[in-house]
Amino acid sequence: MNASKFTFPACLLISACLGLSSCSKYLDNIDPATGETGFITTDPAISVVTATIGVAGGTVLVSKPGSPVDGLELSIQDSSFSKPQTVNISYAVVKSHEFGENFNAISPLITVELTDLYAGRPMDLKIPIKVPAGHLAMAFLYDSTSGELEGLPIAEITDNYILISSRHFSATSAGSLKSAITGEPNWNDRIIAGSVLESLTSGNLQISAGFDVGTDDWEFPNYGAYITPAGQCLGQSCLAIWYYNYCKKALGSAFHKFDTNLSTNRPDAYWFDNPKAYRFSAVIHRDIEDSKRLDGWKTLMERQMSNPGIIWKSVLVEMIIRNSPQLLFLRENATGVAHAVICYKVDLKEKKLYVADPNFPGDAGRAIPYTETSIGPYTSRSSASSTKDVVFDQVCYIQISNALDRKEMRLRWSEFENGTIGNDKFPKYKLFAGNTGGTEITDRMLVSNAEFKVVCKSEDCEASIIGTDKLQKIFIVNSDGGRIGTADDASHGIATCTLQPADNKIGIYVTGMRANGQEYYVDFKWFTINLGEVYLTITPDPLQAIADKPCSFIAEVKGTLPASYKLVWNFGDNTGDISSGTSLLVEHTFTKEGSYIITCTLYDNANSGLVARTTSKATIISSFVSELLDTKYLFVSLNADMQTDEGISLNPITIDMEYKHYNNQKIKWTGLEFFLDFKYELSGSSADPVVVTGALSGKVSADGKILESLAAFQRKELKSQTGGWREESVKLKIVPFSDHTGDATKYHMTGSEISTVVSDASITWKRQNPTSGEWETIEMRYLDYDNTSIIPTLWVDFYKY
Repeated sequence: MNASKFTFPACLLISACLGLSSCSKYLDNIDPATGETGFITTDPAISVVTATIGVAGGTVLVSKPGSPVDGLELSIQDSSFSKPQTVNISYAVVKSHEFGENFNAISPLITVELTDLYAGRPMDLKIPIKVPAGHLAMAFLYDSTSGELEGLPIAEITDNYILISSRHFSATSAGSLKSAITGEPNWNDRIIAGSVLESLTSGNLQISAGFDVGTDDWEFPNYGAYITPAGQCLGQSCLAIWYYNYCKKALGSAFHKFDTNLSTNRPDAYWFDNPKAYRFSAVIHRDIEDSKRLDGWKTLMERQMSNPGIIWKSVLVEMIIRNSPQLLFLRENATGVAHAVICYKVDLKEKKLYVADPNFPGDAGRAIPYTETSIGPYTSRSSASSTKDVVFDQVCYIQISNALDRKEMRLRWSEFENGTIGNDKFPKYKLFAGNTGGTEITDRMLVSNAEFKVVCKSEDCEASIIGTDKLQKIFIVNSDGGRIGTADDASHGIATCTLQPADNKIGIYVTGMRANGQEYYVDFKWFTINLGEVYLTITPDPLQAIADKPCSFIAEVKGTLPASYKLVWNFGDNTGDISSGTSLLVEHTFTKEGSYIITCTLYDNANSGLVARTTSKATIISSFVSELLDTKYLFVSLNADMQTDEGISLNPITIDMEYKHYNNQKIKWTGLEFFLDFKYELSGSSADPVVVTGALSGKVSADGKILESLAAFQRKELKSQTGGWREESVKLKIVPFSDHTGDATKYHMTGSEISTVVSDASITWKRQNPTSGEWETIEMRYLDYDNTSIIPTLWVDFYKY
């Protein structure tokens, strides 16, 4: 049998929106594996069993003497699925892999295909293995599209088998680009058992995932929220791991990343100054609990606690091979109180698992002790709002994709970016000035009374302050985090603060009352309130303009101007203060690209007193980048010698602009990043037209001369979803600009050097075999950039029209 061939390099998975972090590190000179991703070369797959399991559950046993999977057993619990499941199990013998010398494959690649993606309860899979002497074993989910590994929770292990427990055996949650867009199971995902030398874990070493407390955890404590009154440790921990793996490289570290206050005087004073991420954590926690994805994990915990070495060794092997922080569940057996933390470092000398605890953000000294016969206990609390210590005496290592659904995370991330995260979960509310019959508070509103009163009304909360019109408790802070007003029972729901002349930056912390009479976090918002007779704003705000070209600004005034006044402008580019006198219009030319803060101040000439002041933002770009950001359509084509295992040549990967012609869909620019999700029908084909679904996303450099990243995916199939289909995807990095012609900005390359910019490329095609007429699915397994008979070409073209 011929081995499958992968000649393109190990890749970093890029989802439809985000990059995958590769910040792992080893201490004390442990030689790391080749990275978080790689490819495995195998013989063709061999099917070993097809069976049907009813809703009452059952077992599928592989009985193939002499086969490497003889004795493999799948067990499904009663009521795990709502309908009978067709189970197909196959395997492929491993020939080679790209995961470095530390990784040793001790099983074939195993595919377990079911009708549905997720089981309602954990499924057990018993895999026959032979663990080499002096090795530690682990089972992984392997995504053959991206080359990504994800550890699977071990329930039991011997020298002859490994028993894993999971609700799914597909990498839809683990991260394939196809699955991220379509939400469909990716049955290219397989299971493999691997081992590492136990000697790698000996000595006075620390093994780290590169995740740093105070840098990569969230800065806010796990106080809980209205939708998570007991705490949101699971959502907070899962979101921190997910952000670290998929967002950090592109967006930076999580700690204080999304604070909304402009002042940096006391970032510790207001943990609540990150409402988007805090609400995101609560929503993820609520999503996991509502979906019941983790029901049944108490049994796995009890199995692992009967052999604590499983947890210790699982974390060790995961960090050596995969280099990623791990999710741990904790439980106090006597009370059933549960908690979730992130394991990011293993200290082999101290025998400790160091954890990031969402109850204690930034605390790098927290760790779970381990001995050969026990793991734990670990002392924390049920949430950060509790004052009572909880001694967690049970620990469980769990696969994060059992908690997070990839498609759901992508939708939630869009809500996070749009500022709407939690709107479907948290109670709605309104803030009014004075009373519920007053003016609804808006940013930059003008008021004339220094005594500023605020009330919060919610129709959705279970309870409210007694004797009021559904008012909720709130408090007001100034820009330094100091509390300056409180609405509670004593004040009958009215918060009062004193404003200073001109602009006042205030933050309002909103709570909602549950039926038990307790108030919980709902939201936090900053407002600029102007006290005075005159209120200034600058138009446009924000401004995006081109360097070395004049920009016009208008000072818009609400209220009555002084009899004699002047306006003074500062453009933040070291040109100093410029007076426009009584003119509300001013022009300025920025000579360098960059981001600037424009300040406009109104003075009363009678007493030289400050009347009002305001600011706006400007982003200045080059004319080249301006042209690029004006483009609306994107064409992608990759051509080279592309073949299957059987030597079938494949057409180039081409994602053209038919989405423009059939649905007039356009790429969207956010700063230097672009994205588009498209779907359209090819008209005129038949009564059963071809439907095309796909996505494009990426980023260009600040000067526009480098296409820093691009991820593109496309699927074509009949609307009836009968017959064949074709999927293709490509991921690129660091593609240089080549030409600008007419309305097109082009990034073209030719020849073997294309291999340096293609992170990943894939084609999967369901077709009728031209000889047998049978339907078959074929995949691109061979991509050769050196074949002179087919000159490799890469085209990425941005078009205006």
